[in-house]
Parts: sequence; structure tokens; C-alpha cells
Amino acid sequence: MTTTTKALTPVAGGSLTVGLFSEIRGLDPLVSNGAANTGGFELGALYDRLVQWNPQTRTYDMRTAESLVANADSSEWTLKVKPNIKFTDGTAYDAAAVKFNLDRQQKENTVLRGSLAFIKETQVVDPLTVKFVLTESWGAFPFLLANTPGMLVSPTAAQKLGKDLPINPVGAGAGPFIFESFKSKEAIVLKRNPNYWGGQVYLDELRFIVTADSVNMAGEAAATGKPIHIFTPSGGSGKFARFHAGLAACGATRELSAEGLSETWTYVPLNSAPQIAAEILRRMQIRGRLLPGLAGDARR
Repeated sequence: MTTTTKALTPVAGGSLTVGLFSEIRGLDPLVSNGAANTGGFELGALYDRLVQWNPQTRTYDMRTAESLVANADSSEWTLKVKPNIKFTDGTAYDAAAVKFNLDRQQKENTVLRGSLAFIKETQVVDPLTVKFVLTESWGAFPFLLANTPGMLVSPTAAQKLGKDLPINPVGAGAGPFIFESFKSKEAIVLKRNPNYWGGQVYLDELRFIVTADSVNMAGEAAATGKPIHIFTPSGGSGKFARFHAGLAACGATRELSAEGLSETWTYVPLNSAPQIAAEILRRMQIRGRLLPGLAGDARR
């Protein structure tokens, strides 16, 4: 099996469908811990993050944060926010928004309540600077801001939408995508943010669907020759390793890089229906030798 791989210059347009094992409880950072397989994809696309863990460098990259610095014993952390960022409803993405969100998280987030309890006080130092005073030294504090407490919601949108925020977060985020629709048991649809602070967003649309069977989903894509990007979370199960290895051997898959979709390729569609039918017939014929009459039925 031969494949063709070619790195391309990004071109604007197109839609990406992401298959999920389960549906997120809502598009409010309060309801998730922000891990990739528990809402991290959807929430990150909508809200972005203050900082993000980089598994390659094993350090935290600055996202909407300009810097995050600890004092000598890591009992206080000073965060500076990048300038000129706005939520999609026009609200300033600043120190006041950071404090609003961390105070809100401490009051209402039950998923990360234990970690949030380490914050004694969130202080606004100036329009773009926040100081986190902790109850004790915590060198791993950036972990918290890489998860849902670091996914900021527009204070204006949160107050305006109230209980509707989880299902209709219009204008609430500052991420690369904007909320379009959330139909339970069907799909979450996000549209490109034309004013994203991080620059050009190439995809027009991002769709998240729930599929109970990722094997069938990948198989259908492979049968039509569509490139399949595989994401393997750290510490993830090896349950599908053999299946993914088989698809990779046929040229159907690539591992999704930390930078996202960076390549495209072609391969011969894996239309295995004839092989499957032949194998079913073969097995029925074998059984027919043991159970007279079955082999004749198999040939009809």
C-alpha cells in the first residue's frame, strides 16, 4: 500500500467533525475539569486558556496570559494578561475578568473544588495584572490555570445569560471559535472567530458529535479514503491500539500533533466489503461441514 504525504500551506475554509465518547454536560467551564476527553476540546475551542501544558517540552505555554511568575516560595503567583484581547461580545479580557472568573469558580465549581481551595485571594494589581495569594506554597499552581479555571467566560455574558450559559454561550468566549448551536444527543457546532486574538483561524466550522462506536466512525471514513487524525490522550487506554495500528499500516491515519491539523494525504479507500463477505461465506461453509444443510444455505 503506497501513500502520498504532502505538507501544505494552510487554506481557509472547511469543516472538521470530532467524534466524542460522551456528551459534555454543558459549555460552561464550571461543569468540567478541562481534560481533553471531558470537555477540553469543546471548551478550549470556545474559550481558549490562560496557559496550556505542552507535553513535548513538559512546560506550560502562555496562551492568553503574557506571563505567570511565582514568588520565592510559590505561595504567590503574578499573572499578566496579553493586551488588546476581547471576548466575542466586546467585553475586555483583562485582570477584572480573571478575578471574576476565579471567584466564580471558587464559589460554584465542584469538580476542582479541592484545587481551587488553595487560592486564598485573587487580587487585581492593574488592568492587566492579577496576583493569586495561596494558602500555602504550590509549585504546580499553573496546572489549575491550564484547566477550566483558566478558561475565562465574559463577565457580561455570564451575568446576562445566567442559567442559559451552559447551553447557549453566545458571546461568552475569546477562543478561536464562536458558539453556533448545541443540540443535545446530536451535535455542538462552533463557527470561526473572525476576530480571534491569536490570528487567522482556518476552519470555517468545528462540529462535535457523540459516537458510541469510534471504530465504526473511523471505518466509515477509511472506506471513503478520508484522512483520519488520531488523538491519544496521555495515560489513555490501549484498547484501540491494534485497530489504529491496522489503519496506520494502510496509510489511513496520522497522529494529531500538538499544533493541530498540519498535513493532508491520500490513500486507497479501504473498501473491505468484498473481503468481509468472502470471510463470512468461508466461515459458514466450515460450519456447514459440521451442520449439514448450512453450507447449501450459505451459497444462496
